[in-house]
Amino acid sequence: MPPRALWKGSISFGLLTVPISLVSAAEPRETLTFNLLHRKDGSRIVEKRFCMKEDVDRDTYSEALRQVIEAKLEGKQSAASEQPAPSRVTDLMEALKRSLKERPQELSRAAGRRPRASRRGGRKNAAA
Repeated sequence: MPPRALWKGSISFGLLTVPISLVSAAEPRETLTFNLLHRKDGSRIVEKRFCMKEDVDRDTYSEALRQVIEAKLEGKQSAASEQPAPSRVTDLMEALKRSLKERPQELSRAAGRRPRASRRGGRKNAAA
């Protein structure tokens, strides 16, 4: 739903008339939240949750490491780790090498050109 205008009007500049709508900049919220701030430096105070009896990690890598260590202590063969699902992460160096192999002639032509701002004479040297 589009925001509801608080005021509607128009501004005229000679023959040009521009319609204007004034809308509120803040979105209405149902809940109001407050942050606790540190008195000395004004930084936000966050809540840290922990268990006093044992370490609780939310990290999957530390859990996998713990399982490997326990398996080695017991003398068992560690279970094969699951391969991560393929993602859309691209190695930047490989992508750069591929792009250089695909278009070397375009890069050599572009290297000889000067930027438009540094050209003297405007359109006369545009073909250079």
